[in-house]
Amino acid sequence: MRGFQFGSERVSLGSFQKGIHRARQQRGPAALSVFTSPKSPYDDQLDEESGAIVYAYREGDLSQADNRALDAAFELRAPLIAFKGIEPSRSRWDAA
Repeated sequence: MRGFQFGSERVSLGSFQKGIHRARQQRGPAALSVFTSPKSPYDDQLDEESGAIVYAYREGDLSQADNRALDAAFELRAPLIAFKGIEPSRSRWDAA
């Protein structure tokens, strides 16, 4: 994902390979974005009508950095960008 330019740096919005993302330029502990794939082993759900995100922790130790970033976003009520894959190798924007 391209991200955006901020000052002299490009800020990444996430990765198709990693579901929970926190940009290195961020201050504070919260995640910036989450990505769910149609082939995901997790039961992630995005309710587009209410805006609610039910997102699984990354497998493994609950105290790893990605899971802490997800917890921080919840606790701080920080906004998250949610990307939802609709089919392998195709994004929602390609479908239009």
